[in-house]
Formats: sequence, structure tokens, C-alpha cells
Amino acid sequence: MVTANKLVKTERFVCPNCGSTDIVFDPERGELVCRHCAGD
Repeated sequence: MVTANKLVKTERFVCPNCGSTDIVFDPERGELVCRHCAGD
């Protein structure tokens, strides 16, 4: 799980774990998550 305070803001959010920019808001969790890492 990636939380918003761990993300790096450039032009888009970048996952610090995998480098993906496929970051979405999960309303059930109430936080931003990386789609790539969420499947792990």
C-alpha cells in the first residue's frame, strides 16, 4: 500500500516502491494507491 504522504509529486504522482505513475484514489481506503503494487 502506498499512502499519499509517501508519494513524490512531479507532474504526476510516482510510486516510491516501483516508479509507476498509475496512482489512483481508493475511496474504500480513503487513500491513494498504486495499481501496480496493489496487486502484490
